Amino acid sequence: DIGSVTAGFDFYNDKAELDYLNPTEPFSTDERATNIGAYAQARLEPFDRTRISFGGRADHQWFTGVDDSDWNNAGISGNISGEYDLMPEFLTVKAATSHVWGGVPLAENYLQNPAWTYGDGPELVTSNNYTAGLEARYNGFTFEANVFRTDINDARLPVFGPETSPVPVFTSIRTLDLVSKGWEIGGRYDWDAGFVSVKYADINADVDGVPADTEIGRYLTTPLGQIVMIGAGYTFDDWGVKVGGDIEIALNTDKTLVRHPTDPTSAKKELPGYEVVNAYVEWTPPSKPNFTLRADALNMFDEAYTDRAAYGQDFVGVDPHYDPGRSFRLS
Repeated sequence: DIGSVTAGFDFYNDKAELDYLNPTEPFSTDERATNIGAYAQARLEPFDRTRISFGGRADHQWFTGVDDSDWNNAGISGNISGEYDLMPEFLTVKAATSHVWGGVPLAENYLQNPAWTYGDGPELVTSNNYTAGLEARYNGFTFEANVFRTDINDARLPVFGPETSPVPVFTSIRTLDLVSKGWEIGGRYDWDAGFVSVKYADINADVDGVPADTEIGRYLTTPLGQIVMIGAGYTFDDWGVKVGGDIEIALNTDKTLVRHPTDPTSAKKELPGYEVVNAYVEWTPPSKPNFTLRADALNMFDEAYTDRAAYGQDFVGVDPHYDPGRSFRLS
């Protein structure tokens, strides 16, 4: 027995609908997509110290636009990944790559315009993904490093368009190309009752060859930059108590100052950094292993910050949506 193979099929039937209830100019629109796919994935250990996984899938999609135009498309996806123990129980190298066919994604509901047309048809989004890394282990220490890259071609990013007809076709089928790449390195030490860990990541994203900001990246990517994560935990086995915490540090970045052609005039600023500290205590009575009580203290030092997934913090005059301040949670 060198492994296993999993195969099957799946489908979805999605509808994005907008009912605009303005009493002077109401309208209703929707986009629809139906997809059926078949897949197979093999997970094998063909040689000593070697683990390989590979597979593929085929999809057929039926897409219907707001003007009831129909578009049929099909595509193939595939992936392969592998790990090899260069030094058993000490050093492992790993790599993976994949090609993904995504068909036509539905537009955000509130963007839909009843005057949209689709010209020769929406572009089909695809992506190519790559990652490689290594992991070393010794006497409770674990060190890892990875590099990664994702290329997304023809990512759909429609806009509502002019309020009067005719609406240019490009507003309904506008696409952009995205590149997200970076590297990360981390270390961890585990002992019988606890652990400490630290990880650093540097992630950059470009949209049509220009660094992403929070405007152009709303539906595609966010400008992450450099992030440091520190964590620790300890378990008191006799009492069934776990304590721990983590620190998230985001460094400021000026890459968002670069202007994107879709917004050449708005005043911009650096993406600010932040430091957030969280802690927790968890109790599982030894006599009741199915019961757990947990208390969290989040953002302990009441940092006023906006995480990297939020919109507007790199634009002058925009008040971003701040994350919660100091808060406590019992569960």
